[in-house]
Amino acid sequence: MRTVVHGRARPRCCYIVLKPPDGMALLEVPAQDIERFLQETETLVPRGSESERIDSDVLLRHLLAEG
Repeated sequence: MRTVVHGRARPRCCYIVLKPPDGMALLEVPAQDIERFLQETETLVPRGSESERIDSDVLLRHLLAEG
């Protein structure tokens, strides 16, 4: 799908805003790249199987130890 702006076709884009404490970045990514990434991610980790692949207790202990 393309969006027409001022008579020219433009690919759909997603905009990602990052706001760390000392600045800001605006990233523009083609929507098809995001779609492909999400499809590949779901192939590797099907919806609903996340908890089978992530040990949240270990992750929480790790995060708290670094605190």
